[in-house]
Amino acid sequence: MVEPGHPKLSIRRQCELLGIPRAKYYYEPKEISKKEDRELFILIKILAVLRERPFYGYRKVAQALSGLNVTMKQVRRIMRKAGLRAIYPGRNFSRPRRGAAKYPYLLKDKTIWLPNQVWASDITYIRLSSGTVYLVTIAEFCIAALEEAILC
Repeated sequence: MVEPGHPKLSIRRQCELLGIPRAKYYYEPKEISKKEDRELFILIKILAVLRERPFYGYRKVAQALSGLNVTMKQVRRIMRKAGLRAIYPGRNFSRPRRGAAKYPYLLKDKTIWLPNQVWASDITYIRLSSGTVYLVTIAEFCIAALEEAILC
């Protein structure tokens, strides 16, 4: 800790020994202006909207915050400054890659006439900044139908 009234070491020498620049010792933090305080308030509201709907862009976020008297331009600037973007699929997201295996449709010539004769499922993936998340949804009626099929 730097002591201003040390009898043997000057401020310069103390900062040197601690490995901190003198500018940090003399730095006085400035107060947050009303504009910055308002922007922080808007940012908190933007984050709340994006927590509910991460696929919203700045236009829809601005519509959701219409009660706060903010413009699209303000929302866009604050979102850009905070590094916030909507999560959405990019171009050619569902186009298969070259060399990807193509599987035949196995039910093409089949006639389905009994309950529980054919079952199907689907899986989708969501790209995130940290990687890919695979999503499979199973509703309650699907579980009940599966249990009924097993018991039959």
